[in-house]
Amino acid sequence: MNIKSVDYLKNHSDEILDLVNENHETIIITKNDEARAVIQDISSYEKFRKAFFLLKFLARGEKDYQEGKVISHNELKKQMENKLKNLQNVDR
Repeated sequence: MNIKSVDYLKNHSDEILDLVNENHETIIITKNDEARAVIQDISSYEKFRKAFFLLKFLARGEKDYQEGKVISHNELKKQMENKLKNLQNVDR
């Protein structure tokens, strides 16, 4: 991970974009010696978003489990079959 000042970003934006896109390197941009922004390539960003979504989904599931908001496999199967039937009826 690279750390660059906002002034460096202003003067070397092409270089930073090349570095980020070619090496998939994340760059932290600072202003007055404080981290203010992160620059990363789209591919890395999308991977991060997917991983974050999965973690959020797992955390929600864990919370539901702890709160007793669970159903059996058979009940889930019945619910899904009913939803599929309803969707098929809408298409007709």
